[in-house]
Amino acid sequence: MEHLDVMNEKVNEAKLNKDVLNEFVEAYKPFIATEISKTLKSYVDPQNNEYMTMGMMAFIEAIKCYDDEKGAFIPLAKKVIRNRVIDEIRINARSNLDCENVDDPMAVQELSISKYILSVEQAERKQVINEYRNELIEWDIDFWLLAEKSPKSKKNKTLYKRMAQYIVESPILYKQVIETKRLPIATLVNEFQVNSKKVDRGRVFIIACIILMEPKYIMLSDYIN
Repeated sequence: MEHLDVMNEKVNEAKLNKDVLNEFVEAYKPFIATEISKTLKSYVDPQNNEYMTMGMMAFIEAIKCYDDEKGAFIPLAKKVIRNRVIDEIRINARSNLDCENVDDPMAVQELSISKYILSVEQAERKQVINEYRNELIEWDIDFWLLAEKSPKSKKNKTLYKRMAQYIVESPILYKQVIETKRLPIATLVNEFQVNSKKVDRGRVFIIACIILMEPKYIMLSDYIN
């Protein structure tokens, strides 16, 4: 495993240089194949497997969305690869069910894998939700309060998610919020041309979104959509 600083440097360079990106993906094909194999519970040939293209695309997706201020790259890459493979298995399993293709050995295998993955994913999701709940509690927010304070209109929800994303994408603001547990209200008022009351009303939802945007909560990202 490469030193964290070296890895961060490579990932950031790969974001900006297509040739570096291609070399990086090629070098990590064995890693990608291993993560796919873990998900499928069967060996995956890095040079010849239908899931490898998807895995490499997921690896590139992880590179593009990676922020070195929020943790190591490899755990994020593992999650993105696993999630994309699971999505594909579900699609294939659903298609096989729709076609009533239960006599096809591959269809049966995919259905079996899909059921196994679903059970594992449910357990992992429960654990991640508990971690998220505990982190919210550190901000004096529980799920009941979050539900109560979540914006009802799509327009406000979009606005508050944009505010959260703005903070997350600014290392200085993000660090400030995490350390002080306070939103930079004046900055948000100026950036989004709204009054302070508008920001204050969305405080709970904005904070919940900021936390949820951490890479470790990637499987819960649909909760704010």
